[in-house]
Amino acid sequence: MEENFNKDDLLGRWLGGSLSEAEERELKARPGFAEYERLAQTAKELQRPAYDAQGALAELKERRKQLGAPAGTGEVKGAKVLRLNPVYWMGAAAAVLLLITAIFLLRPGVDLELMAAAGTTEQADLPDGSSVQLNAVTSFAFNGDEVERVVKLDGEAYFEVKKDGRPFTVNTPRGKVRVLGTSFNVYSREGVMRVSCSTGKVGVSFESSSPDAGQGEADTYTLTPGQSVSIDANGLVSEASIPDNESLDWLNGRSVFNARPLSEVIAELERQYDIEIQLPIGHDLEQLINTGFPHDSLDLALQIALLPLESLKYQRQGEKVTLSPK
Repeated sequence: MEENFNKDDLLGRWLGGSLSEAEERELKARPGFAEYERLAQTAKELQRPAYDAQGALAELKERRKQLGAPAGTGEVKGAKVLRLNPVYWMGAAAAVLLLITAIFLLRPGVDLELMAAAGTTEQADLPDGSSVQLNAVTSFAFNGDEVERVVKLDGEAYFEVKKDGRPFTVNTPRGKVRVLGTSFNVYSREGVMRVSCSTGKVGVSFESSSPDAGQGEADTYTLTPGQSVSIDANGLVSEASIPDNESLDWLNGRSVFNARPLSEVIAELERQYDIEIQLPIGHDLEQLINTGFPHDSLDLALQIALLPLESLKYQRQGEKVTLSPK
């Protein structure tokens, strides 16, 4: 292959007709290239018509002469202003759209990207036939080739993986999950990672120390349906059997917490409703509580979620919620 081969400039050099045979094969192997070719063909059909500049100039001079305009003057009263044929603009617009679409479809290393903002969830079918649902404030990127399927996840997501012989790996800042075909939930936020299995088997491995330590991975934990494994910000690994209403609660429009830190409950309220919650200075955020809340009513969610905190009351002003002693 040529010395100056660069995967990131294949598109521009393909448009310029300067790709080698090997580079053209590399470009055509990228996901979405067939769609790009279809758009390219459409753009060609919108090319501007031939324009006879000399004939147009002669026509203009003749019209000026008929209107009695002196040589060297500007516009003639009553004369029409020449404007670009709309087809020119259509061709230009198509070219811009084509370039934007090509950049999106053929960006190296990424087949699909998703982002769920605060107070929203997102669902998508992946190119391999699998599907994913993202909880609020979650980012996701998928890439697949002939050997493996790889996901980069920051937040929380539920996967239903189609078995096709290739491993499916979910990478998070705290560890990774590896499967062939199954359904499972991954929670990865603020140094905490928790994985629960719904069907099939799931292999989970964590970073052996804090996320910033940069050391190797610990042993792999194999989960079967109804099992979960987690690691906290201090590196403590816990295995458990968990009820479905907690592991997959958010898929049904609610959050359930069984012996979870108050900080986790507050953070989830903020994500689901895009609000800011302020607690009294010095309040214990690590206290474990059993609670939950729905995702469709902020006031009801606050009332239910804060029931275990009998000493606190809340006041809401727009997107800001303040907790204070009763």
